Amino acid sequence: MGAFLQSLFSTREILLRGNFAGHLTFASLAITGLALQAATLWRHRQPASAWWRIGAAYSLLLLFLGPWVWSGYWAACRAVLPLTIAFNLLLPAGRAFWPLWILGNLTTLHAVWRFL
Repeated sequence: MGAFLQSLFSTREILLRGNFAGHLTFASLAITGLALQAATLWRHRQPASAWWRIGAAYSLLLLFLGPWVWSGYWAACRAVLPLTIAFNLLLPAGRAFWPLWILGNLTTLHAVWRFL
Protein backbone atom coordinates (compact mmCIF):
# COMPACT_ATOMS: atom_id res chain seq x y z
CA MET A 1 0.00 0.00 0.00
CA GLY A 2 2.99 2.24 0.50
CA ALA A 3 3.78 2.76 -3.20
CA PHE A 4 0.13 3.57 -4.04
CA LEU A 5 -0.10 6.21 -1.31
CA GLN A 6 3.40 7.50 -2.03
CA SER A 7 2.49 7.98 -5.69
CA LEU A 8 -0.76 9.69 -4.73
CA PHE A 9 0.86 12.10 -2.28
CA SER A 10 3.90 12.92 -4.40
CA THR A 11 1.74 13.62 -7.46
CA ARG A 12 -0.63 15.75 -5.40
CA GLU A 13 2.27 17.70 -3.88
CA ILE A 14 3.81 18.48 -7.27
CA LEU A 15 0.44 19.51 -8.72
CA LEU A 16 -0.22 21.81 -5.76
CA ARG A 17 3.08 23.56 -6.50
CA GLY A 18 1.70 24.45 -9.92
CA ASN A 19 3.51 21.93 -12.11
CA PHE A 20 0.73 20.68 -14.37
CA ALA A 21 2.93 18.61 -16.68
CA GLY A 22 0.90 16.14 -18.70
CA HIS A 23 2.27 12.99 -17.11
CA LEU A 24 1.53 14.28 -13.60
CA THR A 25 -2.01 15.24 -14.47
CA PHE A 26 -2.66 11.88 -16.10
CA ALA A 27 -1.06 10.12 -13.12
CA SER A 28 -3.40 11.84 -10.67
CA LEU A 29 -6.41 11.01 -12.85
CA ALA A 30 -5.33 7.37 -13.13
CA ILE A 31 -4.80 7.04 -9.37
CA THR A 32 -8.20 8.59 -8.72
CA GLY A 33 -9.87 6.31 -11.26
CA LEU A 34 -8.28 3.14 -9.89
CA ALA A 35 -9.14 4.06 -6.30
CA LEU A 36 -12.75 4.73 -7.29
CA GLN A 37 -12.94 1.42 -9.15
CA ALA A 38 -11.75 -0.50 -6.11
CA ALA A 39 -14.05 1.41 -3.73
CA THR A 40 -17.08 0.87 -5.97
CA LEU A 41 -16.43 -2.86 -6.27
CA TRP A 42 -16.10 -3.26 -2.51
CA ARG A 43 -19.12 -1.05 -1.81
CA HIS A 44 -21.36 -3.11 -4.13
CA ARG A 45 -20.19 -6.60 -3.22
CA GLN A 46 -21.34 -9.50 -5.38
CA PRO A 47 -19.35 -12.52 -4.13
CA ALA A 48 -21.38 -14.88 -6.31
CA SER A 49 -20.09 -13.15 -9.45
CA ALA A 50 -16.83 -14.43 -10.90
CA TRP A 51 -16.05 -10.96 -12.25
CA TRP A 52 -16.50 -9.47 -8.78
CA ARG A 53 -14.05 -11.98 -7.32
CA ILE A 54 -11.51 -11.19 -10.05
CA GLY A 55 -11.96 -7.45 -9.52
CA ALA A 56 -11.67 -7.84 -5.75
CA ALA A 57 -8.42 -9.78 -6.11
CA TYR A 58 -6.93 -7.14 -8.40
CA SER A 59 -8.11 -4.33 -6.13
CA LEU A 60 -6.06 -5.94 -3.38
CA LEU A 61 -3.12 -6.27 -5.78
CA LEU A 62 -3.43 -2.53 -6.42
CA LEU A 63 -2.45 -1.91 -2.81
CA PHE A 64 0.68 -4.05 -3.04
CA LEU A 65 2.16 -2.88 -6.35
CA GLY A 66 5.71 -1.70 -5.85
CA PRO A 67 7.25 1.68 -6.60
CA TRP A 68 8.68 0.48 -9.92
CA VAL A 69 5.17 -0.16 -11.21
CA TRP A 70 3.95 3.22 -9.95
CA SER A 71 6.88 5.09 -11.49
CA GLY A 72 4.95 4.82 -14.74
CA TYR A 73 1.27 4.95 -13.77
CA TRP A 74 0.29 3.36 -17.10
CA ALA A 75 2.07 0.20 -15.93
CA ALA A 76 -0.10 0.17 -12.82
CA CYS A 77 -3.21 0.60 -14.99
CA ARG A 78 -2.13 -2.36 -17.12
CA ALA A 79 -1.23 -4.47 -14.08
CA VAL A 80 -4.75 -4.17 -12.69
CA LEU A 81 -6.63 -4.13 -15.99
CA PRO A 82 -8.97 -6.93 -14.81
CA LEU A 83 -10.09 -4.54 -12.05
CA THR A 84 -11.13 -2.01 -14.70
CA ILE A 85 -12.97 -4.66 -16.70
CA ALA A 86 -14.78 -5.95 -13.60
CA PHE A 87 -15.68 -2.39 -12.59
CA ASN A 88 -17.22 -1.66 -15.99
CA LEU A 89 -19.12 -4.95 -16.13
CA LEU A 90 -20.52 -4.69 -12.60
CA LEU A 91 -21.19 -0.97 -12.40
CA PRO A 92 -24.58 -0.60 -10.69
CA ALA A 93 -27.38 1.04 -12.64
CA GLY A 94 -29.09 4.09 -11.24
CA ARG A 95 -28.55 7.81 -10.83
CA ALA A 96 -24.86 7.43 -10.05
CA PHE A 97 -24.07 5.31 -13.12
CA TRP A 98 -22.72 8.04 -15.40
CA PRO A 99 -20.65 9.92 -12.81
CA LEU A 100 -19.16 6.64 -11.58
CA TRP A 101 -18.49 5.47 -15.13
CA ILE A 102 -16.77 8.72 -16.10
CA LEU A 103 -14.68 9.01 -12.92
CA GLY A 104 -13.86 5.30 -12.85
CA ASN A 105 -12.57 5.38 -16.40
CA LEU A 106 -10.22 8.33 -15.92
CA THR A 107 -7.48 5.73 -16.38
CA THR A 108 -8.24 5.65 -20.10
CA LEU A 109 -7.68 9.36 -20.75
CA HIS A 110 -3.95 8.90 -21.27
CA ALA A 111 -4.58 6.16 -23.85
CA VAL A 112 -7.04 8.39 -25.73
CA TRP A 113 -4.58 11.31 -25.58
CA ARG A 114 -1.78 9.15 -26.97
CA PHE A 115 -4.04 7.76 -29.69
CA LEU A 116 -4.99 11.23 -30.92
